[in-house]
Amino acid sequence: MNQLKQSPKSTLIDQELANEAYSVLKPLVEQELTAVVSVELLEANLKLTLPSEAIKILAESLRLMSKGRSVAINAQNVEITTQAASELLGCSRPFFVKLLEEGKIPFVKIGRHRRVRYEDVLAYQKLMKIAQRKQLIEIMKTDEEIGVYDT
Repeated sequence: MNQLKQSPKSTLIDQELANEAYSVLKPLVEQELTAVVSVELLEANLKLTLPSEAIKILAESLRLMSKGRSVAINAQNVEITTQAASELLGCSRPFFVKLLEEGKIPFVKIGRHRRVRYEDVLAYQKLMKIAQRKQLIEIMKTDEEIGVYDT
């Protein structure tokens, strides 16, 4: 999988620096930039020209870091094995293959091997988390109605 190393949890100093940098980039991102942006790295005496999409990614990374979150960047349209996908979802490979065969996640077959797009696995994971949250709320409501759970 084409993934940059995940950043460790940021320190309070890192969070403050990230917040300052994000506050500078936020107005640029909100302007819906379509052109390139020049960035100057003073210590290295470098001037870079970056596409606006890179600035958006940087701004989002800084926003997350300012809140103490770890950041990982993944390439789009990366195909992964069923083993890697099942590990990502935290299920067995046979169960994951069953999900594929039921049409719940799109896949391609290369010879005997199935490949799935990384973002399709993440989309399925997101849908499952939403469904789980809805089910938990329903269970809590039912428990409240019968008096098992007090709010």
